[in-house]
Amino acid sequence: MKPPERTRHRRDFLAGSAALATSLLANQGLAATPTPAVQGRAEHVISIWLGGGMGQIDTFDPKRKGDPKNRKAGSYYDAI
Repeated sequence: MKPPERTRHRRDFLAGSAALATSLLANQGLAATPTPAVQGRAEHVISIWLGGGMGQIDTFDPKRKGDPKNRKAGSYYDAI
């Protein structure tokens, strides 16, 4: 009967080292003093609503001129 192998593999060593480093850094992060929040100074807000724009398919993959008689989709028409 063979005795069990007691060798440490590189992967186990790196995993243990990473776990140790993470736990040490996490403890330092929890002990940090909180900084006060900075109050905003904005007085006005500009809101732009662009409803009804082109769909994502039309802007990503533009099509050639459509067929207005058969109402086939296209990127543009001469007149609507």
